Amino acid sequence: MAQIALSYGANERLRFPPLAALNVIAEPNPTVAKLAILGRPTLSAFTTAGDGPIRGVFQKSGMFGDAAVIVSGQLAYLVAENGAVTACTGAIPGFGLVDMDGAVNTSGVTSVDEVRIATGSELLLLTGTTVAAEAFPDDAGVTSIMALRGFWIAVRADSQIGYIKIPGGSWQALDAVSAEKQPDALIAAWPLGDLTIFLGAASLEGWQFTGEASPPIAPVPGQTFDNVGLLSVNAVTSNASALYFVGSDFAVYEYSTYPKVISDFALTQAIRNTDASLIRMGTLTLDQHNYIVVRLANDATWVFDLATRIWSPWASKSLAYFRPHLFSQIGGRALAYDSSLGTIWTLRPDGLSDGDDEVIRRFTGFVPLQSGVGYADSISLDVEVGVGLVTGQGSDPQIGLSISTDGGRTWEPPVWEPLGRMGETETRVIWRRLGQFDAPGLMLMWELSDPVALRVSAAWINED
Repeated sequence: MAQIALSYGANERLRFPPLAALNVIAEPNPTVAKLAILGRPTLSAFTTAGDGPIRGVFQKSGMFGDAAVIVSGQLAYLVAENGAVTACTGAIPGFGLVDMDGAVNTSGVTSVDEVRIATGSELLLLTGTTVAAEAFPDDAGVTSIMALRGFWIAVRADSQIGYIKIPGGSWQALDAVSAEKQPDALIAAWPLGDLTIFLGAASLEGWQFTGEASPPIAPVPGQTFDNVGLLSVNAVTSNASALYFVGSDFAVYEYSTYPKVISDFALTQAIRNTDASLIRMGTLTLDQHNYIVVRLANDATWVFDLATRIWSPWASKSLAYFRPHLFSQIGGRALAYDSSLGTIWTLRPDGLSDGDDEVIRRFTGFVPLQSGVGYADSISLDVEVGVGLVTGQGSDPQIGLSISTDGGRTWEPPVWEPLGRMGETETRVIWRRLGQFDAPGLMLMWELSDPVALRVSAAWINED
């Protein structure tokens, strides 16, 4: 009897055997293996705002009554905790992604919640439920916008120069940023704790507020990095502790005190083969899993789980990618925003389907063999059984096993075994007489599409 090495993530690098995990996550396992395989969170329709696509999201507790502010199509909407949607007045040009941030303006008699929206061609200001164009020097467009401690930072579209707006003041160019240590084009500005990170095409620089009128912001010693820049304006995101971005070298970086690579070679290759302008990133938190989501156009969605440091692809039915592309938290819910429609989804860690759509979950294993001939008399899974539904699809759930003896170049058709109807907890999931194999070994791929819970703790070859 031998335990089979399972793959918890995926590797689709050219000329390497494919490790084809799909729509699964991993969690610490108290039994046989260190990690168990579970199905990814699923989608449940929450509400709809406009016709889509959803182009940007901002949400911060205490602002706009805790509602999320979204741009769907060419309008802005407020989405309340109970799902109520309020349309705002004022058009937002274009259909591409927008950059958004918000802050409370305390410079007047009363405090006012503000969200600024950078479309690339314009800068817009949302107060209350009204969107209006904001005057910006030379009527230039803005590609990136951020707020921090009452200050606003913008990246001008036509010259890639940074601008600052102090509380109660007007927009002023930051000459130091336009002539920073590395004279590359400024692409985005992003907050990280009390720092403002300026991300250029070939460098990163951390700046902090000085507390002085001039200059209001200055570089932080030791926070200038000339070895990597930002690939494109939408390829950056953050959580409470770090900044994540796709670098100019096509790798994905995590930046807390310094940038370090977290992508694998397969993902870097996929990024290199994607139009940089169609790459976007987001963050998602659910059940102590903090996910970094990288959407590669309409080709793939790769998800990095900070709990396990594993990358794996997620996809929706009939699509190569996961249909949401933006995320936020509201009222204890994790919300996901559709990239084509105006649909807003709730993410459910224990869900079984994406609305009415099935979710195909896939994982792989490998039995290495250096020489000679091996025999697969049986393959068995330590998997949750007896969880069939009462009626319909999933009442008699099946899991399929495909095998490859040529390094994943070709696969045998799947052989299906039952996971047990409801209450059949003594079900054994085992495949017999799978034949012989030679070097480099036996690759195995399991697949489950029935809407039942998935938990795999281990796999075995020739158990009996």
